Amino acid sequence: MAGGKKGGHGSRATSSKATSSKDTSSKATSSKATSSKAGSKGGGSRSASVHSSSVKSSSRRSTIADDRSSSHGSELLKVPSPPRYDGNRDNDPAAWQEFAGGAPLPSPLSLTLAIRNLDLGGAAWAKIRGFAPDTPLPPKPPISTAGKEVRLTLNTFPVLTFPERTVWQYDVLIGNGAEPRGKTSRAWHSPTVQKKLGKNWLFDGNRLAWSLVDLQKELREVIDLDKEYGQQTKRKIPMETTVVVRKSKQLNFNTLSAYLKGKCDFDQHILEAITFLDHLLREWPSTKYNKIKRNFFSRPQNRFMIGEGVEAFHGVYASMRPVHSIDQGAQLSVNVDVANGTFWTEAPVHYTAREVARCRDLDDLVIKLQPETDRHGARVESQAFRILRMFRKLRVSVTYRNQQGEPVKYQIDKFLNQSAEEYEINVKDPQTGQEQKISLFDYFKKAYNLPLAFRKAPIIQTTKPNVVLPMELCRFLPNQRYLFKLNDQQTSNMIKFAVTPPDQRWKNVVFGLNMLNWSEDPNLKAYGLKMDSKPATIKAHVLPNPKVQFGNTVHNPGTSGRWDLRGKKFMAGNQKELKSWGIMVVDGRGAPDRAAVQRFITEFVKIYTGHGGKVVNPKPVIMPSGAHTDGGKMVEALWTATGNANQMRPQILMFVLLFKEIKFYNRIKKSCDCRYGVVSQCMQAAHVLKCQAQYISNVCMKFNAKLGGFTSRAVGIKNNPEWSSFSKPTLIMGGDVSHAAPGSVDIPSMACMTFSTNKPCTRYAAAIQTNGHRVELISSGNIQAFMSPMITEWCSNLGNGRVPEQLIYFRDGISEGQYLQLLDQEVSDIKAVLKSFDQRETTKLTVIVATKRHHIRFFPDKGDRNAADKNGNPLPGMLVQTGCTAPFEYDFYLCSHSAIKGTARPVNYHVLLDENKFPPSELFQMIYDHSYQYIRSTTPVSIHPAIYYAHIAAKRAAAHENKPSESGPTMKKKSHSHSDETKKKDDDEFLPLIPMPETSKIKFEMWYC
Repeated sequence: MAGGKKGGHGSRATSSKATSSKDTSSKATSSKATSSKAGSKGGGSRSASVHSSSVKSSSRRSTIADDRSSSHGSELLKVPSPPRYDGNRDNDPAAWQEFAGGAPLPSPLSLTLAIRNLDLGGAAWAKIRGFAPDTPLPPKPPISTAGKEVRLTLNTFPVLTFPERTVWQYDVLIGNGAEPRGKTSRAWHSPTVQKKLGKNWLFDGNRLAWSLVDLQKELREVIDLDKEYGQQTKRKIPMETTVVVRKSKQLNFNTLSAYLKGKCDFDQHILEAITFLDHLLREWPSTKYNKIKRNFFSRPQNRFMIGEGVEAFHGVYASMRPVHSIDQGAQLSVNVDVANGTFWTEAPVHYTAREVARCRDLDDLVIKLQPETDRHGARVESQAFRILRMFRKLRVSVTYRNQQGEPVKYQIDKFLNQSAEEYEINVKDPQTGQEQKISLFDYFKKAYNLPLAFRKAPIIQTTKPNVVLPMELCRFLPNQRYLFKLNDQQTSNMIKFAVTPPDQRWKNVVFGLNMLNWSEDPNLKAYGLKMDSKPATIKAHVLPNPKVQFGNTVHNPGTSGRWDLRGKKFMAGNQKELKSWGIMVVDGRGAPDRAAVQRFITEFVKIYTGHGGKVVNPKPVIMPSGAHTDGGKMVEALWTATGNANQMRPQILMFVLLFKEIKFYNRIKKSCDCRYGVVSQCMQAAHVLKCQAQYISNVCMKFNAKLGGFTSRAVGIKNNPEWSSFSKPTLIMGGDVSHAAPGSVDIPSMACMTFSTNKPCTRYAAAIQTNGHRVELISSGNIQAFMSPMITEWCSNLGNGRVPEQLIYFRDGISEGQYLQLLDQEVSDIKAVLKSFDQRETTKLTVIVATKRHHIRFFPDKGDRNAADKNGNPLPGMLVQTGCTAPFEYDFYLCSHSAIKGTARPVNYHVLLDENKFPPSELFQMIYDHSYQYIRSTTPVSIHPAIYYAHIAAKRAAAHENKPSESGPTMKKKSHSHSDETKKKDDDEFLPLIPMPETSKIKFEMWYC
């Protein structure tokens, strides 16, 4: 269609245009259905340095070193340190040879290999990066026999045999070495190259290949891609590229065997062997299915629509890793699990656009896509038009030139803010031979007899030069991954689809095994890699559950993993009698009237006092929002009215909301937390109207926590009257960093640390701050700012002026590739702060990384009441130390909760440092016991509360951003500039969060709960 009737398949944008088009491209944001949390196993960053938050930390611990060395005269930085990185990409290897936080290795292992997704363990990753730590990671302890022994099946499949034939590794160079992936793949798979190479070659898609063939000399071929694939083109310069394949080395599987037997350390030979086996495992499935990292998706008949043009379906996840084995010490195993993917639905583009823009029909879509006029009279994009940026880089097909022929495929570059009537092209008149301008609408009508039904809709500019297409003639190709964050409704639908009970999940695993079809894999057969068709079965242990102590009774939940609050008093009620409090009802349709609110308050006071709450004023201020529509104004009005009515500072403010709206909620929380320093509680109007006792008791747990109390405590096997699970004064800390969706370059990461504030470790204060952009390690400045006031408060209230003797730091979100950086950076910063309080450094640290981002699942034998609950999930307290754990490092899996829906996901705990030398059985039991102490639940939680609270507080940090609450996030691909509402100090530093008032001491309370 280009430039004329027979010039091509699209209209070429070589002519003048009615109005200039505006680039609408934007980087896609990621759904969590198949992706992992910011950072992969290999870990790394965009650069060696890190964007700092409120305190810059371009050199590690510089702030702490400057502040502390001057006051104590001690040298804190004993050795240079690796640059901070965010864990998103491997750094330049050279950077890892420049520091000496221990004994530097001769050189880092090769980083040209595609190894970011391998599960190798922290010590292996240290060697890959060329760094030997001062203190090695703790070795795997002997298997603990604590608890009741049971039998479990894992979704792992042992590797039985390695390749026995010689495998050669080759370096591959295609073009200049930086060609697009599509061009690289086409060149490698071209008939000429494949004929020269022969069968059973493996290619990593980048620089490495493997084969059983020993090429005596390099292969060098110049490939004309158009001729190779029989494509006719008017290209004057052939689309040629050079393919060079050169032998580099022979793989050594004997070294890998020796490593698994514990006879040698991890080295380059082992890395090369595991990398090859990982590619071998994925080679054949990659040719048959849609591959997304280690997930494979076919397009099944049964697909689940989750809304707005997006569908979900199951695939298979497969990953090879070294694991611990009771019989062999260590072995390779393949973890196979169900993968849940989200994809754009195969449909006409304008139909999908109607769904995404939430329009009534296609005519409504066309209207909403029309350009708008701003206050200066300039033509600007409409909100609906900006939504079309989501379609960038998606592939479409068109069939208007040949309805029965093969569809022609294009990729969307952007949408032009012009209609087919406005956009003009130059077309040669067949009679006169002269060029004339014609609209795209008229062109399709004359050339193809296609009168466009939606002539005023924006048109698509493709990535093919000068080719534009009407939206209604394009159809999305199937199996294109949806890369954006799911909205609330999509998330709800996705949960319904993804959450499956254990028996159904195992059927999905079997379905995935059939997809992989190892017995028929020609590459596995050729190389001699064989996996057991039967899953691994192991001996696990069910830890004894603790009792739950309330103010008036002790309850033993047994293995049920749940209890209720009927007839029970909180272990500790509110610290001060409740006198000054108020409740505001947001006006609108569905809001409860004053009588309904009074009825709710009466019942609330009755139930709260029944649980041990102290209320001296049972009649709080009740007021409607009235003319106030802004959350901040509502808080101001309620604060003033409550303070005046009681002649004292309000202790807590309550709000009855009509619906869940995050911006409005954040506005209320920002004003309460940061302006007035008062805790608050929001409730849904529907629940207030129902006035159910169970709901009120659930609210009372949060209400009581915010006023200084706590619900209960766990009484385990080891129970010290003063320090509960511990025999010494102990502080527990949690750490987490939350990130915006990938592509949201103007949204900072939020760091959070939590601190236990009472002896049983049932209450936790939280500190939050911006932490640069997608930076996983908490900055030195943040650690100092978080810890200094909290340690001061702890020493004053709990330590009799002394620092804790034991500190346990639970950290979430750290990949194996970042373990050593966590110890070298965050833990060193923590020690530096502690040393500023105690030069003798008497506090001993235990550092544990916890993660739920894995694919290990436990499947007890059906009907085994000693191991499984009624749904087939493992009983709470299920401990696994072998079969899926690291072969030589100190880690374990613990399923501490009872899954209400779906298949329970255990938590992997990895001990990186243990100066306290806790006996393993005591450490396991302590973590399990503390899961029963989550302050707002009547069930044990899946992960240690210190981390759970850090998740909640980090999420709440968005409400404290230093910008108007009504301004939403922007998503700019290249520019870091903000509007006036969201501007940063400079390109590398985000504005700090609004601080909470020091006078109220709210930061030491559970304000986030």
